[in-house]
Amino acid sequence: MKSMLKKALVIGGLSIVASSSLYAISFTDRNYALNQFEAPHDDAPFDGPSIGVHGDLSFFVQSMDDNFNGTTPGVRSPQKIGFSLPVANLDISARLARGFNVVLQTRLASHHHTNTFVKGGYATIESLDFLGSDFLDSIMKHVTVKVGVNDIDFGDNQFTRTDNANTYRGYFTINQAVESNLQSVFGELLLRYKGAFLLGGLTTGVIDPQNYTIEPGKTNVAGYFKLGWDSQVTEDFRARISESVYIQASPNSAESLFNGTGSLAGTVLRGVYGAASTATGVGTWNPMAGTGSMSAYNTSLFLKYKGTELTGVYEFASGAYNNALNNQALQLPSAGDAYMNHFSITLAQRFWDDKMYVAARYEKAFLNGRRDGTALDQQLDQAQVSVGWYMYKGVLARAEYIWQQRNLSTFGGKLADSKGYAYFQGFMLTANVAF
Repeated sequence: MKSMLKKALVIGGLSIVASSSLYAISFTDRNYALNQFEAPHDDAPFDGPSIGVHGDLSFFVQSMDDNFNGTTPGVRSPQKIGFSLPVANLDISARLARGFNVVLQTRLASHHHTNTFVKGGYATIESLDFLGSDFLDSIMKHVTVKVGVNDIDFGDNQFTRTDNANTYRGYFTINQAVESNLQSVFGELLLRYKGAFLLGGLTTGVIDPQNYTIEPGKTNVAGYFKLGWDSQVTEDFRARISESVYIQASPNSAESLFNGTGSLAGTVLRGVYGAASTATGVGTWNPMAGTGSMSAYNTSLFLKYKGTELTGVYEFASGAYNNALNNQALQLPSAGDAYMNHFSITLAQRFWDDKMYVAARYEKAFLNGRRDGTALDQQLDQAQVSVGWYMYKGVLARAEYIWQQRNLSTFGGKLADSKGYAYFQGFMLTANVAF
């Protein structure tokens, strides 16, 4: 694997050098803008190909403690303050023509992969200059076509969440416990006009599909839509609101929408919740796990007045536990239904010319319904407080406290036989370099 990576880097470097001799290639600076959601429409003049090579590197120091009340508690070593695994990203972007951009995202180190891997990539088309039509050009000024393997545009959380080593753009290192964040094969069409926007997309919900179009019981196509408005109302006040809908027909692994991988709180959570050392969603909770069909709705709000920022999210999802996922030959009736309600609210204050901030977030999620004749009554609470300091452009230091509790749960792992509760709390210090 290492030799293949070295070869790929050498070939990539030689390709850039060779291309430089043919084109006047320029290198683009990283975009450090805060509170940026969908990328601005690309209608700048084209003066030749440009390439962006950007990286993220994050270091963590953490101290966690926990309490588990169940019938089969995990055996854990005493938790002490210490370093957790540093993580790193490498992203390569290229502007090949006016309105035509491509991005490749690589994860050099992460908590759930032992080797370098490609997260995904995508292309955006915002101009049809090659057709030479003034009419189409006037339309494309409001249109963005995006295809690839990456985060789908459902809700607004994916624009501020920690993405492995990229913690620069958000308030917190550890993401929400319930995350509607899906990385998969997708295609999207975005229309924008004077602050209003409308998006429609299709996805299989799978990041690594097989070599045929439809994989029975797993890759039936889901549709998602987003409607919103984003405006700088006055010089000091900005408002944004969006409503997203995700509809997945059965049979499919619909649960992937909430299959979060955002916890960076280290192995202590794997001890608390009894997961494997390579588990991805340890500090997160997928309330829709096991459903074969699902409808999900997300309302996102962002308000900013001078240095004060308020973010709110409300989500509702309903799904059916489909037996067909376990036996494709027998199209059995639903094994039950799940209903999730989830909300979070974040308040942040920036000061010192936005060089520092303090932020607090609280979220709560409920799961009700019935599965295989058993009533569901699960609940999660999480609270976070953070202080961040942008020491230089591209250098962020952050201190964060987190507390999470799960009640009346059959969450899986060491909680599978428990009707009690589990919680963890602690702090994390993060140093992030983005370039």
